[in-house]
Amino acid sequence: MDLQQAQDLCNQAFSAYENKDFDLAISLLSQIERSSDEVKEIYAEAQYNLGIVFKELKRYEEAEQAYKNVQREDSLEQYVRAQNNLGNLLSDLKRFDEAERVYKNVSREDSLEQYARAQFNLGVLLKQQQRFEEA
Repeated sequence: MDLQQAQDLCNQAFSAYENKDFDLAISLLSQIERSSDEVKEIYAEAQYNLGIVFKELKRYEEAEQAYKNVQREDSLEQYVRAQNNLGNLLSDLKRFDEAERVYKNVSREDSLEQYARAQFNLGVLLKQQQRFEEA
């Protein structure tokens, strides 16, 4: 798959998602593979978006896996966003230790905005656990 094909699938999936055709969006996004260096950023975006769709459908295991498929070397931007969403998902599932580790994967050097979000989310998580000093 070349870059243009991957982008076309991503665009079609976005339209399907907007039309609430989630099955089609999943099918299209799932076709995008990490086949080459030029496609890896689109792959990361597709996996991030799959995570969003799966979470919306309450298909939590699939959402978790999609977020975990986004690697730092594929796309730093998508990686830090996926880490925040994964942390939120794990927190919602009461898997607090895992959520804490995931939030800590986002560094200040990665993205100031996403780092701030991860730190905020971590603070909320720690407060919920009554770990006030750490929060």
